[in-house]
Amino acid sequence: MCRLHAIFGLLAFGLLTELPESASAQSPDADQRDWMYRQYLQLNRYIRGGTVEPRWLSDGRRFWFVEHGADEAPVYLVDPAKGIRRHLFDLSSLQERLQRILEGTTPTERVPFSDLQLKRENDELVELTVGRHKIELDTRSGELRVLSEATAPPISPRWNEVVSPGGAWAARTEQHNVWLRSLRDGSEERLTTDGTPDRPWGGPEDRGPQIIWNPDGSKLVVARLDLRAVPKIPIVSHLTEQPEVQWVHLWEAKGPFASTELFILGVETKERVRVNTDAVTEPLDRLYLLGWLPDGSEFLFAQVSRDFQALRVSATNPETGQVRTIFREVRETFFHIPFYRPLAATILVEADQFLWRSDRDGWHHLYLYDFHGNLLRRLTGGPLEVVEVVGVDEENGWVYFTAHSDQTHPYDTHLCRVSLQGGEVRQLTEGRGIHRVVLSPEKDFFIDTYTNVNPLPVVELRTADGEFVDTLSVAQLHAPKGFRWVEPEEFVVKAADGETDLHGVLYKPYDFDPGKRYPVIEIMVGRPTVAVNEMIRTRAPRTTALAQLGFVVVALDGRGTPERGHAFHAAVYGAMGRYEIPDHAAALNQLFEERPYMDRDRVGVTGHSYGGYYTIRALLQAPDVYHVGIALAPYDPRGDAVLAYMGLPQQNPQGYEYASNRWMADQLKGHLMILHGSADAGAYFFWTMQFVEALIRAGKPVDLLMFPDEGHGFERKSVVYAAEARRRYLQQHLQAGGTGSER
Repeated sequence: MCRLHAIFGLLAFGLLTELPESASAQSPDADQRDWMYRQYLQLNRYIRGGTVEPRWLSDGRRFWFVEHGADEAPVYLVDPAKGIRRHLFDLSSLQERLQRILEGTTPTERVPFSDLQLKRENDELVELTVGRHKIELDTRSGELRVLSEATAPPISPRWNEVVSPGGAWAARTEQHNVWLRSLRDGSEERLTTDGTPDRPWGGPEDRGPQIIWNPDGSKLVVARLDLRAVPKIPIVSHLTEQPEVQWVHLWEAKGPFASTELFILGVETKERVRVNTDAVTEPLDRLYLLGWLPDGSEFLFAQVSRDFQALRVSATNPETGQVRTIFREVRETFFHIPFYRPLAATILVEADQFLWRSDRDGWHHLYLYDFHGNLLRRLTGGPLEVVEVVGVDEENGWVYFTAHSDQTHPYDTHLCRVSLQGGEVRQLTEGRGIHRVVLSPEKDFFIDTYTNVNPLPVVELRTADGEFVDTLSVAQLHAPKGFRWVEPEEFVVKAADGETDLHGVLYKPYDFDPGKRYPVIEIMVGRPTVAVNEMIRTRAPRTTALAQLGFVVVALDGRGTPERGHAFHAAVYGAMGRYEIPDHAAALNQLFEERPYMDRDRVGVTGHSYGGYYTIRALLQAPDVYHVGIALAPYDPRGDAVLAYMGLPQQNPQGYEYASNRWMADQLKGHLMILHGSADAGAYFFWTMQFVEALIRAGKPVDLLMFPDEGHGFERKSVVYAAEARRRYLQQHLQAGGTGSER
């Protein structure tokens, strides 16, 4: 169940973001506020440019890319060393000409060719691989010439396949087994045949195949789950002619836990070697694949205890399955392992060493180890949160990584680098916001895409030491006539302790007037695995759209969320539900004092999954602050994902009891609507039913909207319906609309 939260928790701001195309057909004269709301829902469709996907040439120094946001979709060739960007041709006109000479057999992908090679030094002739054809293009005249036709079209890997080194095989998990597909002739075979729903190969299918090839492509490491001790619950399909029952595993903190085995499978030999992961005394239930040593002599993996307090990094011999311990770590609170960013070690190719990310001193830093477990040195230090390693330039001795390096803006993510010998950390990017970086193959340049609360990304080319070379793309907003963009406002307030800074973003309607009073909506996430600021600083159409209905919308991170050091995060440890809502309520009260246009008498809150849990919690714990709540697929503290933050239930029964919303049902004062799918295997529907029963016994009204056979994330038709239901409920009970009420 927690695996689904890894996926859908990240959609907290993507959920309910778009309505059908017909929504944009309304005239702005019919209902300006409604029209603007629907345009904001489609904001991503109006943003053109601001994305560069580099395709590197065989020399590893030059690349080409397509600027899809432009009308003609130009294809550019970039030589970073010379600082030259040259227009080669336009994709839009090429598509038409390819259709003519290939008689309609052109692939329909956005980029119809799979490879581009330069045939002359002056780049006037390029060779394109289009399906099974080799096409020569004269970039001066636009002339096309078919050079050859291969005997068979190239075989491409599928989205759920892992390609072997050298590209001969693609491995995937399907029907609980491991399958191999030849990328030479397309033939398939099952590498395992004994997988079952209770003992699937590859781990949970919703996390993708847990498969890693060895360096020469002759073996692969595969995880296998054993779910036989995990209880099951029925999920009933109500939309079939007769009700049908599917049994799914129940992941709850108090229940039995799945165990994971590791196997080394031989591709040609079909040999199966079981890794002796249980050759230790302490129970380490969660298993993470880290990677092979460069020579393939050993494979590294990590195991974490069920309560996330003990961790061990080990190596196994692929021939015998014997395991040796490299090092162990222990926490008094918990290890933070983001579900959307797996535990990882960066294994160096040229040295018998690897990089490890750990918050053992209160901040996530990088540590350099050898394969015997000797700590060679700590590479970073101070109030710096390392996010992830982007690349290592072993020849020149540099480690490139993203980090929250500017504590005045703690949620900005920058590219930094540090020497493998340690020393000063240097921040290489400048602009405010979230920076996403692609290093060149030679590690001498990088492509930097960044955006902040302004949704228009900028893409820059920089040298490895951060020197600006060129702006490759700047996103443009191409919205319909009458569309008005309002820049969101960042703010800083104090937590309930009166000392800790909390950061958030505030959204205003397009016709904002500080002389009016507007009802307020807080977008609630609050989950201890995700920082909401990481999401709202990219693109959040749903959040900005709600404001256009006449609301002021607020989103912020309270204590108990990641990305700001362990002390900030660990506030939730063993006490989920105790400090989060007081922090959010304190933040709103400060905003009310500073911004009289925010109406403290009309406050709503809404969220999905963990945000649904905290939405209900806000109404129960702070009824004088929050008056209306819409909870989508609310999570429950009994879930397996809270183990890291609450400890085991048998060790912390009072903490789990306090964290439950059921015992507080009689404190509900405001209006509450719950939306939940009956087939939700991420936040179980029976959790909601038990809370509704508690409300019934307390005599408290609740509006319940059930979505038959829907899961945790909802399908498109239900997304649209849920968006409109949430909108109506907020407008009805917060009386939004018009130009805001007079003060």
